[in-house]
Amino acid sequence: MIDQILQLNDRYGPEHNYQSLTEMQKDLLLNSSIMNNTDGCGEKTVKVININEESEETLLDLLDVHSYVFYKNGPGSRGNYANHRIPFFKRALGITEEPIKLDGPQIYLFQLPNNSKVRVQYDSIKD
Repeated sequence: MIDQILQLNDRYGPEHNYQSLTEMQKDLLLNSSIMNNTDGCGEKTVKVININEESEETLLDLLDVHSYVFYKNGPGSRGNYANHRIPFFKRALGITEEPIKLDGPQIYLFQLPNNSKVRVQYDSIKD
């Protein structure tokens, strides 16, 4: 467990309380297709925005942004970056249910069986 927290601190920054996350949420952040995903500029795409604990529920708030300079490094004909990335998040979480589309462009909520949630805002930006 301490090793996981150290990995999360190293990758996503020490400003968040990773100990409050559920095992599913930690596994998501440590999954190589989430943790090591890079964009067309070589930057890591997933960032932790916030970890919110309310009563018996933990909400992990993430931002997954794909930046690119040349169109060949962009999301291409897929256009919608969320459509490309959602399957990676579902596999990493070990779920088959589709996330709930929230208000706003490309914002989705994954509801997990252990009364926790993951909200992800997807975006692609041409630099």
